[in-house]
Amino acid sequence: MDELYERLTAVLATAEGRTAEAIRLVLDARLQLARLTVQEAAAKRSLDLARARAEVRAIEKAGGEKALGPNQAARDRAFVLALAEDEEYRGFLDAYIQAQLARHAAEAQLEAARLYARALIGQGDNR
Repeated sequence: MDELYERLTAVLATAEGRTAEAIRLVLDARLQLARLTVQEAAAKRSLDLARARAEVRAIEKAGGEKALGPNQAARDRAFVLALAEDEEYRGFLDAYIQAQLARHAAEAQLEAARLYARALIGQGDNR
């Protein structure tokens, strides 16, 4: 990714006016989206680990997995309730949701940058 960024930066250095602006906007938006996608993946991994820790705590608190309910459906419901009450898990869930929202916003920003770039380049005035 760094090599591609360097190549595009070199192209940008030779471009002029609106073309340069269009390239810069799309490049910056794409780079931001890539960074936020990585952050979202990291937040998801942290959430998965927090979920596992919360489930272990729920099992230990109940005195064993079977004590959470007579069947798997009952145990699944018990886990949902335990997760809802677990502050650590909720914190990681909030962080993951924020990471998702940031990535979605970056996707919209990239699309807007692409549309703007097309409009700039399409005007043909390359001042």
